[in-house]
Amino acid sequence: MKKIIIIISLLSIVFSATELYQLLKIPVLIVHYIEHQGKETDMGIVEFFMLHYSKAIADDEDADRDMQLPFKTHECHGQSIVAIQLRDEPLPLQSPIHEMRLVRIIVNEEALPTNFLHDIWQPPRTLS
Repeated sequence: MKKIIIIISLLSIVFSATELYQLLKIPVLIVHYIEHQGKETDMGIVEFFMLHYSKAIADDEDADRDMQLPFKTHECHGQSIVAIQLRDEPLPLQSPIHEMRLVRIIVNEEALPTNFLHDIWQPPRTLS
């Protein structure tokens, strides 16, 4: 029973959070191919896929039916994060090791203008 619940949970997560739900539309693909075989008997599977997947979306008489095929439309599904604890003991967590380095900045004071900040930063003056 536990195995069945896990399989159903995983399948629901995979089909709701990814594009794998499109695989459920494969019967529509088969039926649509059979419909094309009824209209055009010389159309092979490669021509069928070229017609429906490699060209721009054609506005023909069965355009609505074409858009029901797998991977023709994409829907935006919200992503969910699921945490499943598989074992009873906690995972050992290691703190990251940070390395400290001394950085020295060498400034060539001759390259700086002498009055660069002189006009802005002056000490307060008393008014007399």
